[in-house]
Amino acid sequence: MNRRVISNILGLTGLLVLLCLVWLQAGDISTTHAAGIWYVATTGSDQNTCDDPVQPCASIQAVFAKVGFVAGDTIRVGMGNFTSTSSPVLLITKDVFITGGWNAAFDAQVGYSTLNGENNKQVLINQAVATVDRVNIVNGYSAANAGGVTNSKELTLDHCMISDNVSAVGGGIFSDGFTQIKVLNSAIVNNRAEAYGGGVNLEGYTSAEFTNVTISGNHSPGGNAGGLRLWTGAVAYLNNVTLTSNTATYGCTAMANGGSVLSRNSIIAKNPGNECCGPLVSAGYSLIGNTTNCPYTAGPGDIVNSDPNLFPVLVGSPAYHPFARSSPAIDTGNPA
Repeated sequence: MNRRVISNILGLTGLLVLLCLVWLQAGDISTTHAAGIWYVATTGSDQNTCDDPVQPCASIQAVFAKVGFVAGDTIRVGMGNFTSTSSPVLLITKDVFITGGWNAAFDAQVGYSTLNGENNKQVLINQAVATVDRVNIVNGYSAANAGGVTNSKELTLDHCMISDNVSAVGGGIFSDGFTQIKVLNSAIVNNRAEAYGGGVNLEGYTSAEFTNVTISGNHSPGGNAGGLRLWTGAVAYLNNVTLTSNTATYGCTAMANGGSVLSRNSIIAKNPGNECCGPLVSAGYSLIGNTTNCPYTAGPGDIVNSDPNLFPVLVGSPAYHPFARSSPAIDTGNPA
């Protein structure tokens, strides 16, 4: 047998081996869950497959334990109240998109889902790259940091209500280390930290963005910064934020800043006492209710030492304070 024939046979054998491997891999793919969508409902069971709308899990946590779960998958959560017998209610350790408020058929987002700490456990701890959308985070409790949300990596909260959470530090949200957190189209209201950062506490080198957010009614009875507390190295960007009606026993009621805060199109007002401690730089078109003892750098179009005339009652979901007709903030935002 000449060399050319031998070479052809070897080539054909190699091709057959390759085709067999592809066929075997195709068989594996047909029986496993590729990166995709999972389902959770109050009527579900954690024994279900959870990758089919008619077989949802009962808890978000159970989805992470499914063999086919791939980092970056999406979890659709039905409307309703979700809790746990252990703390936290939800521990995120893999990259994920969690979207709440789905109807029974999981084909439309029509409301919100609720993670409920029942006043005796933390609600959410994030250790991955995660987005949480249309999920309310309520009634959390921790003797240390954040009854509501603790972030140690990269987290986006969109259309969420973080409310009625209690802890020693950072009642609503606590983020520490080289972390990133975005809070978008959301409300952080009626949280409590016994020491400081009733609404939000940012430590380490946290980079935070708050866009279209209300931070209201948060309280720090044993310290300062009822609304927002930044430690050295932390950075916060406030864009279309209302920071109001936050209280603290000592120091600044709205915001205590050991890091850097940039404000744009925002309202920081009607917080009893000093509105801020530490530098506040405006990128323009913000209203600062009281600049006394507030190291404030003005921007174009700012309004200072003025009452924004907000209605005290929160409305909507997520919640916000409507303007009274006499509010000086009406039609004074960035014209661009």
